[in-house]
Amino acid sequence: MNNILDYITWRGDLTLEQEPLNNLDCLIFATFSYFPIERIVKDEREVLTISEVYERMVKKKLKVTDFLLSSDVTLLRLMAQSNRFKDLKISNFVCKMSFALEQQFCALTIQLPGRQLFVSYRGTDHSFVGWKEDFNMTYMDVVPSQEEALHYLNHLKTFLFTKIYVGGHSKGGNLAVYAAMNCSLKIQHKIKKVFNYDGPGFLKDVTKSEEYRRMASRIYTYIPQTSIIGRLLNCNDGYHVIKSNQKLVLQHDFYSWEIYPTDFVYFDDVDENSHRFNEILSDWLETVSYKEREQFINLIYKLLLKTNAVTFEELDLKGFKGLKKIYMLLETVDKEDRKIIDSVMKKFLRVVKSNLLPNKKKVEEK
Repeated sequence: MNNILDYITWRGDLTLEQEPLNNLDCLIFATFSYFPIERIVKDEREVLTISEVYERMVKKKLKVTDFLLSSDVTLLRLMAQSNRFKDLKISNFVCKMSFALEQQFCALTIQLPGRQLFVSYRGTDHSFVGWKEDFNMTYMDVVPSQEEALHYLNHLKTFLFTKIYVGGHSKGGNLAVYAAMNCSLKIQHKIKKVFNYDGPGFLKDVTKSEEYRRMASRIYTYIPQTSIIGRLLNCNDGYHVIKSNQKLVLQHDFYSWEIYPTDFVYFDDVDENSHRFNEILSDWLETVSYKEREQFINLIYKLLLKTNAVTFEELDLKGFKGLKKIYMLLETVDKEDRKIIDSVMKKFLRVVKSNLLPNKKKVEEK
């Protein structure tokens, strides 16, 4: 299986002037914001080349655990050593983490040849607050990172650039779409493409809004064949399906996405498992009111914080110690809160049962 790491090995000797920007480059740029730039940059006005970013991280002795994914270290090294990426300039880095606002946000820009700019939004990291903000999307029209993404795009100094690309993976893809469709017309006129890599949709059907229609032809959504996250919350059906070598939710890992020399390996449509998961989650959300969603999510978040961890790595789910802590804390939940948790979970189990068991009514109708 070949992925974006192989792509740089194959094509990294060719600059962007020699070989034009393609879909694989844009995935790499969209996910570059995952790198822990906050560990080496203190001023958003600072401009660094990709090779300088790598050199600083080596000098800082950052470990694999400082990155979101272990393959990120290899990706950054290959970029820093390639003719294609090493001299590209990174700037306007912003990173905000707020427990009070329940916000996890990071963004940066990558300056490309030919007066082009790529705006990259970071997706969800391992922090509890990052995941909490994701779940808040199930009952809030707008979350803080969406507002921040819009503010970031609107306040970029883009007068030197004639073409702008906007993108992100996971929540970053959602932020890219939200910012692009709501930004000023002055910025919108320069936006060539918006890349949403397996990012969730929105609480309301934004595809019917005037703001979305203005950008629709420039929004490109990519999801793996068993996409779960990328089909949540009224996702637009106009997506491109990429072949992944992983299973179920692990396909969200973009390093599992298979490629040809300059593009992804595609399927015609998502598989039956993706359709099934989408039906279950959509049906479940329809049975749970916004108020119930808010109460349930806040209760689970409160339990997570009581473990004294702030990330899922600290919680140690792999060793099941974290699960044991959560189970013990569930025993301490008061009667009213327990009713809320039980009610939402029972609704979920009913929806799972109704979707997995044979539907006699549908069979009779056929």
